[in-house]
Amino acid sequence: MVTRPDPTWERPLAVLFDLDGTLYDQRPLRRAMLKELACAPLTKGPRGAWKVARCLRAFRIRREDLRDLGDGSEPLRLLQYERPAAELGVPPGVVEKIVEEWMYRKPLRHLGHAGWPRLRATLQALKDAGLKLGVFSDYPPAEKLQALGIADLFDVAIGATDENVNAFKPHAKGFLAGARALGAAPGDVVYVGDRHDLDGAGAEAAGMRHVILETGVSHVGESGEASERTASPRCRTIQDFSEVPHGVGIS
Repeated sequence: MVTRPDPTWERPLAVLFDLDGTLYDQRPLRRAMLKELACAPLTKGPRGAWKVARCLRAFRIRREDLRDLGDGSEPLRLLQYERPAAELGVPPGVVEKIVEEWMYRKPLRHLGHAGWPRLRATLQALKDAGLKLGVFSDYPPAEKLQALGIADLFDVAIGATDENVNAFKPHAKGFLAGARALGAAPGDVVYVGDRHDLDGAGAEAAGMRHVILETGVSHVGESGEASERTASPRCRTIQDFSEVPHGVGIS
């Protein structure tokens, strides 16, 4: 069911997507990675496994703290490793190596089984309607799109730590960079995400209409706070990924 607070939405020129939790179901991926972490003591030993878990936790928490930055004065690509490393008393390269292995490389083997039903068919329907498609994610998107088997359907793929963005959601910079890369004004782009507090708020700040995928999964950040619903005439909600074309205004 698609909620439509504003039935007068005009047809967009492009659709910009969030990635994690929006283009795939995070639940099976998280289960698979928990199993891998549970097996880590067998390959890395108890101390090595504890080090991995400690680094990943510090990285996630300190990365959330960086959401308040966005003036471009400091490179988030480096800060995201430097801050947890300082907390843990290890070199930044140690944190980066663990994050690269456990958050970027290892999940790729499981992503092919995590995409939403009719993922490719739904995206293809948008392409067939003449819309440009892009991704803006807080994490690097390219390899994940390849693992999902949908990279060829996107015209643009942007990460928050890219030099021309250097801002995490809900800062507007990444959303605006996505619109520019798609060759469209923000008002002609619809952003599709799964969190009101990050995707909805960021799209709203950029002057974009937005569609939030509400799958019944509680979205809770590292701070423990759940995503709050956006109250805006520029926001629509859907409950299934296959509803995206109707949600963005394509009949």
